[in-house]
Amino acid sequence: MMKNKKIVMIGPSINSKGGIASVVINYMDAGLFDKFLIEYLSTHVEGGRFIKLWVALSTGLNFVYLLLTGQVAFLHAHVARWNSFWRKSAFMLLCHLFRRPYIIHIHSGGFIAFYENDCNDFQRKLINFFLKHAAKVIVLTNEISRWALSVSHHNKVEVLANFIQQDVNSNKVKAREKGRVLFLGRFTEEKGIYDLLEVLPDLLVKIPEIKLILCGEGDSDSVNKKIASLGMKDHVELLGWVTGDDKLKELYSAQVFVLPSFVEGVPMGVLEAMQSGCPVVATTVGGIPDQIESGVQGILYEAGDQRALRVAMETVLTDVVLAERMGQQGMLTIKRKFSAAAVMPKLESIYKTLSM
Repeated sequence: MMKNKKIVMIGPSINSKGGIASVVINYMDAGLFDKFLIEYLSTHVEGGRFIKLWVALSTGLNFVYLLLTGQVAFLHAHVARWNSFWRKSAFMLLCHLFRRPYIIHIHSGGFIAFYENDCNDFQRKLINFFLKHAAKVIVLTNEISRWALSVSHHNKVEVLANFIQQDVNSNKVKAREKGRVLFLGRFTEEKGIYDLLEVLPDLLVKIPEIKLILCGEGDSDSVNKKIASLGMKDHVELLGWVTGDDKLKELYSAQVFVLPSFVEGVPMGVLEAMQSGCPVVATTVGGIPDQIESGVQGILYEAGDQRALRVAMETVLTDVVLAERMGQQGMLTIKRKFSAAAVMPKLESIYKTLSM
């Protein structure tokens, strides 16, 4: 590490309910902040407009002070799409002006669509500029890697998977409840939650004990109305956002984890399910095919295909031997590809190179 200089990492508050916060916490738990001198600055918090504005201004001023006093070795910016990217772009611009290296770490599976559909020509040129001048662009999937290479025109793009910390209870046998289906995520159309609800009545015919557990937040009112219109009140339970032991309890008691998303990066929920030994039914979007090989750790289907979703869920819920085999394969895959031991050396190598 450059003498008296620190790595500045920026992203949402680690108390936020989202994927980036989970990734940063995993970095902390894996010892990254012990091996390197890192200062984490929150650029966004959940709450009212005043507190959000206050955090943005105070964090920005703090970063300017660190630059002016020569304390910044480089910046590691965790970005998603929309405002998440534009908030971090101010920090990247400051790095460019102060001639400090920066890493752009793209977490959103919808970043390409954001670039192509939600940005005007000027905004796309800005994104191209920041990507081109980044010391390293870290992405979660091969698809986004190919896109980033095409618009940045340099070879500083690296795929770095999300990982999950080893659960100390992962080797203990847990009793899975027959017909119990788990969903972890935000209650939005993008996450496919309405597709999941709409296949329940048909599944109920063959699996009368089916119970869907929805863990997350979002438009709960619309979800509840949909449940009522389908006559599924007795078969769906909304638990809200779950963490810690409550989340582990749900992961270990579910017979199948379902994520019918239309847009994803490398979802942490899929990794958590695999680590717990729970088979996965999910779509072929984003980095999910990098996590799940259909027929091995779970079953994949094309987003929006409700019939395929129903068949996949029915297959896992009715074939106990298959489900158990998929769960075992999921746990093995986590150890091999998505553990701290598999992922962290790559990030540490990037840090060491930029710290020279």
